[in-house]
Amino acid sequence: GIRVYHYGRSKPNPYSNKTISLFVKSGNTLKKVLSHYDVQDYGGEWDTTCAGEFTNIDNTLIMSKEKTNSYHDIIVKSKITKTKTFEDEKGECDEESKATFKTTVLKFNGETYIEKK
Repeated sequence: GIRVYHYGRSKPNPYSNKTISLFVKSGNTLKKVLSHYDVQDYGGEWDTTCAGEFTNIDNTLIMSKEKTNSYHDIIVKSKITKTKTFEDEKGECDEESKATFKTTVLKFNGETYIEKK
């Protein structure tokens, strides 16, 4: 596989992203079976001093014992964290975060992996 990292340089709109692409050997070449799938995505907007809102998504890929079209399914466990930063009554910067979780499955359709909801 190949991991690709992208980083934004904007201070008021921070952004970063990590993707993975997976390949299988096909004769003397490689065939892409998963293309630029997000394993981490982070971004937000803030006033550069305190107040802002941010979202961070972390995806963990787990190979399943189940197969579709002779390829193992991929279980994706996601942790989505939403954070809000703000100035409290004392004038100090504070934050509140809430995490949610979801699970999806990537199945091989004969050409590539696709998400089944």
